[in-house]
Amino acid sequence: MYALIIDGQIDKTRPSLPRSARRLDTGEWVTAGEYWTPDLAEACGWFVVPDPAPKPPDDPGMVWELGPVTLDGNDLPVARQWTQRPMTQDELDAVADSMERSTVRGLLPRLTALVNTSGTLTRARMSDELRFMAVALRRIIRDTMEE
Repeated sequence: MYALIIDGQIDKTRPSLPRSARRLDTGEWVTAGEYWTPDLAEACGWFVVPDPAPKPPDDPGMVWELGPVTLDGNDLPVARQWTQRPMTQDELDAVADSMERSTVRGLLPRLTALVNTSGTLTRARMSDELRFMAVALRRIIRDTMEE
């Protein structure tokens, strides 16, 4: 990522250098395309933004976001920092919906296997499978009724 810094302020950021830019010292336009050198880019006000640290591990109910590009005391960009915030209700609902769909998808193969092998299962194994499915279905029904 690159930041255009003019008068000690970040004017804009972008993932790559532009095909052309105006030198801040002479006002001349430079068309460098893919041949930018670090010195030429900086003469036009474009500086590399260091890569952020790896994303920290997820916490339940929390979301990690990259903060904005900031400048250090020498007006150079510093790596964006990760910040954590609580999930919004929409994000929590999306996670719950995903878990519900996953539970239903997980039930279908088990139900198919139960039907296909019901003659060869022990009574205890059949009881365990039916108990698992009943608990999962009860949770889905309860969650649907609460909406």
